Amino acid sequence: TFSVDKVLRDGLIFAGFNDERITRCGEKRNTDRFKAHYGVGPKTVVSFLEDLFNKHPSLKYKDVFMTLNWLKTYSVAHVMAAIWGPC
Repeated sequence: TFSVDKVLRDGLIFAGFNDERITRCGEKRNTDRFKAHYGVGPKTVVSFLEDLFNKHPSLKYKDVFMTLNWLKTYSVAHVMAAIWGPC
């Protein structure tokens, strides 16, 4: 199962924020940053992940965040490679 706190933290880690920075900032700032990278809040992503993984359990967790980020920002492959690493 997915929790809002775990999805928020994981999403921010995937976006490039470290644990210290996440812990130092308040929930509002962290949620705003999450929405800036993924387009919706972590509560919405939790519901989405639960439905998605029930139907497609072989998906990779990080890949879902990468896809959400791409849908929000529509970055080209060369830009995404710097953030998400090689395919």
